[in-house]
Amino acid sequence: MNLIIDKNITIPKYPKSVSMVVIGNGPAFLQAIVMLEGRDVVAVTNNDADFLTLERFGVKPLKNDFNSHSLSFIRDNGYKIVLISSTSNSKQIIRALHTTLLANQVLLIVRYPSMRKISKHSYTYYLDTADQFNINLWHRSTALYRLALMNEYIKARILENQKKVKMLILFFGPPDPDAIASSIALSKLYSKLAVTTFASTAKVKRFENRALVSYLKIIIKDIADIDINDYQVIACLDSQPAFFAKSGYDIPFDICIDHHPESPDNPLIPISDIRKNHGSCSTILAQYYFYTKKYLSKNLATAFLFGIRSDTANFTRAVSEPDVNMLTFLHKKVDSDLLKKFEFSKVPKRALKYMKRAYTRYYFEGSFLRCHLGNVRYLDIGSIIAEHFLKIQGVYFTVVSCIYRAKLIVFFRSVSNNYHAGKHAEALFAGYGVGGGHRDMGRAECNISDLPYPVKDIEDKFQVFIKEFSKKK
Repeated sequence: MNLIIDKNITIPKYPKSVSMVVIGNGPAFLQAIVMLEGRDVVAVTNNDADFLTLERFGVKPLKNDFNSHSLSFIRDNGYKIVLISSTSNSKQIIRALHTTLLANQVLLIVRYPSMRKISKHSYTYYLDTADQFNINLWHRSTALYRLALMNEYIKARILENQKKVKMLILFFGPPDPDAIASSIALSKLYSKLAVTTFASTAKVKRFENRALVSYLKIIIKDIADIDINDYQVIACLDSQPAFFAKSGYDIPFDICIDHHPESPDNPLIPISDIRKNHGSCSTILAQYYFYTKKYLSKNLATAFLFGIRSDTANFTRAVSEPDVNMLTFLHKKVDSDLLKKFEFSKVPKRALKYMKRAYTRYYFEGSFLRCHLGNVRYLDIGSIIAEHFLKIQGVYFTVVSCIYRAKLIVFFRSVSNNYHAGKHAEALFAGYGVGGGHRDMGRAECNISDLPYPVKDIEDKFQVFIKEFSKKK
C-alpha cells in the first residue's frame, strides 16, 4: 500500500522495524515524516533557518556537521527515523550516509534531479522547488504532524490500570460555537484513547450556544466542580493557557489549539497548534479530519460550519484560504435542517418586549443609531439588538446600552471601515471602566457606582456621544 504525499512523491509504507534517514528541507520533507505514521523522529540540520523552523513545528532538532563520523550516532542510538534538513550539504550527507547505513535505511528527498548521480540508494524522490512553498502542503503537514504528536502523547499518558486516559477540555469564558465544535471534534478524534470531560470558567449564555450544546448532547461542567488532578491530559481550544493564568487559574495544560495571535505569556506545553492566519479554531480541527480522512458525522460537520460562520461573521471578517477550503469540504456533509436550527435559535420569545422597547427608544444621527434599553434581565439582548439594527438601510454603526446587575454595558457594532468598534469601546469608559473588541464589534462596561454622572443622564450622555461621533466623520 502506498501513501500519496503530493503529485510528485509516493512514499512506501515501510515495516515498522526499519530504521530510516530522511533528507530534505521545508514542509514537503516534514509531510513525508508525518505520513510515515509519526514514528520516533530526530531532526538534524546545520542550517539556522531550518533549525528554527523545526523548533516551531515542535520537533527537537540537533546540530550536526554531516561527516561520516558524526552521523554514526544514527546507527549507535537506534533512532527509527532521522530527519536531515540541508540543501547546501546534500552531497556531503549522501556520501557520509553511504559509509554509515545500508541503502534500504535511507529515504532521500532532494530538490534537484542531478542528485541522482551521487546517490546509490533506491529510495530517492525529487521535489519541485515550488512545492516547498505550497501553502496547502504546509497546512497539511502541520495538521498531520500535530495529530501524530498528540496521538503518541495521549497514549503515553494512559496509566497501567486504565484502558483510556482521562482528558479534560476547558473553555475560557462563556463557550461559543467555535470553541464548542472544536472541543467536541478533539474528543471524538481520540475517543478510542480518552474519556473526555468538558468544563468552563463561565456558563453558556447566548441562546444559539445553548441550542448547540443541547443538540449535540454534551455536558459542560463548572470549573469549580473539577479536580484537575483527576486528569492525565488537559486541553484548551479557541483559547490559550495565558488567558487562564491571567484570570487566576493555575492549570498545567498539555494541549493548546487556537487561532488567535499567540500570547507571549504562554508557558511551554507539550502540544501546541496556534495559527493566527486561520479565521476559526473549527477550521484547524476540520483540517485534522480532512487530511486524515477520519469519519466526520453530519452533526459534527454542521457544528464545524456553524463555528466557522460564527467566528468569521458569516465569512465577512478575518477569512483565510483554509477557511474557504474547509467550507467547501464541510458544505457537502452538513445537515441543512440542523444548521438552520442553530442559526435561528438566537432570539427567545421573552426578547420581544425588549425589541419593542428598542423600537420606541432608538435615536438616529446620520448613519449612526443608538438605543438605551434600561434595565434588562439577560445580557445578550443588547448584542442581539445592536446587530439587528445594522440591517436597517443607511445604518453603519450602532451603540446599544443596557443596565444589567448594577453595571452599564454598551455594545458597539460597525459595518464601516472608517470606524473601529473595538477601539471606541476601549475609549468609552477610559479611567473608570473597561472595553475592547474587534473592528466590527466591541463591548464596554462600567459599574453603575463608578459612573461620573447619574443613571438618569445615561440617555442624554449617549445622545451627545453619537452627535460628536457623527461630526468626526
